[in-house]
Parts: sequence; structure tokens; C-alpha cells
Amino acid sequence: MAGKFSQWFRTERERPPKRDKREAVLRLTPLQQSILHWLRHELRRRQRVGDTGMIPYPELVSALHADKASVTSEVRTLLKKGLLSVTLPTGGWVRYVTLTETGETQAKTLSGHMQQARHRR
Repeated sequence: MAGKFSQWFRTERERPPKRDKREAVLRLTPLQQSILHWLRHELRRRQRVGDTGMIPYPELVSALHADKASVTSEVRTLLKKGLLSVTLPTGGWVRYVTLTETGETQAKTLSGHMQQARHRR
């Protein structure tokens, strides 16, 4: 019994080392994963055709089978995590969405996990 209480009275507590933010595992909702996955494949398709490297935001919303409010909320979260960037060209009405380098890396790992899950079935 004394062993249980003695841990409270230790002056020097051993704490696990803090992890660096870069090492932390990104937890993404299924909708966030879908956004990253769809953006990566759409950007790659457009690059092959020679089109711009940015996607109009309304096109992203219409491609996903979710309501606009949910997509907007998840895009904001992905922006905070540094996986997406959004731009509004001067004089334009439509915002454009693209992946950052970190977002591209995350989307690649998601694609790898999705392919592994398909092969397991």
C-alpha cells in the first residue's frame, strides 16, 4: 500500500519525453481523408492535361457527397493543420484550393493505406 502513495511524494517525476509536432500522428476524419484523397487525384489529373494546379472550391464541394457546411468545416481544420492552402485571386469571386507539401505527403500515405486495405479484402 505504501508503494501506491509514495509515487505522489516523489520530488523528481519521470515524465515521458515530449514528442515533436512533426512526429505526431495526424488524426483525420473520413471526410478530411476524402478531401485530401480527391484533391491529390484531381490535381494529378489536371497536371497531366496541362491545366492549373488549383481547384475551384465549388468544384471540390460538388465532387464530395457531403453538405457544404461539413466540407467547409473540414477544409478549415485542414488549413489549420497546414495540409491545404486557399487563395482568392485578385478580382475573382471563386476561391481556389490546393495541397501544401505536407498535405501532398499525407495524401500519398492515405492512398497507400487505402490500396493496402483493398488488397486485404
